[in-house]
Amino acid sequence: MFLVFTLILVGLQWSFGVPAPVRTDFHRMMSIAGILQHEVEGLLNKSMDNSIIFRNMPKYPEKTPSSSITGKSFPQNLEDMVLKGHLFYFHVAEMSRHLKNLTRRPAVVSTIFTTVKATLQRLLQTVKKNFESVHPEMGPLTTPAPPEFPERSFFEQKSHGTVVLLRLGEWVKNVQRVLRQHHVAPAHGSQ
Repeated sequence: MFLVFTLILVGLQWSFGVPAPVRTDFHRMMSIAGILQHEVEGLLNKSMDNSIIFRNMPKYPEKTPSSSITGKSFPQNLEDMVLKGHLFYFHVAEMSRHLKNLTRRPAVVSTIFTTVKATLQRLLQTVKKNFESVHPEMGPLTTPAPPEFPERSFFEQKSHGTVVLLRLGEWVKNVQRVLRQHHVAPAHGSQ
C-alpha cells in the first residue's frame, strides 16, 4: 500500500512539473575520496622512500593544478573538482611514464600509481554523475584536454613529481572538506 502511495505521489510531482527528489550519493563520493586520500598518502611515502620525489616542496613549484577548490556555490565547486581532478590525473600519468628514469625499481611504485589513477578516475566519474543528475540545467561537465608536457631533466622530473603529489594530497583533503560542508544527512528512516 505504501509503495502504491509513493508511486502516485511521484507521478503527481512529474505531472505537475515539480521535480522528483533526486538522491545524491554523498556517501559514495566521500568514501572514494577517503580511499584516494589513503592511496595518495601511500604513494607519497613510497615515492619518498624510493627517492622518486623530494621530501619538501621545491622553492619555485612549476605549473601544476592548484590544490584549492574554487566556486561560490556547490555546483561550481563540483565543476572545479572535475576540472582539477582531470588535470591531476594527466600529471600523475606523466609522472608514471618517467618512473624508469627516476628509480631503479619502478615496479615497486608503478602499481600504486595505477591504483591512484583508477581511484581518481572513479571519483571523477561519481562527481560528474551526481552533478549531472542534480543540476541537469547546467549541462554536462567538460573534460579538459591533456596538457603538453615539456621534456624535463632528471631534476625537473623529480621537482614536478614532488609538486604534483604534494598538491594532489592537499586537493583530496579539500575535496573531502567541500563534500562535508555541503553534505545533507538523509532523512531519518530513508536510505
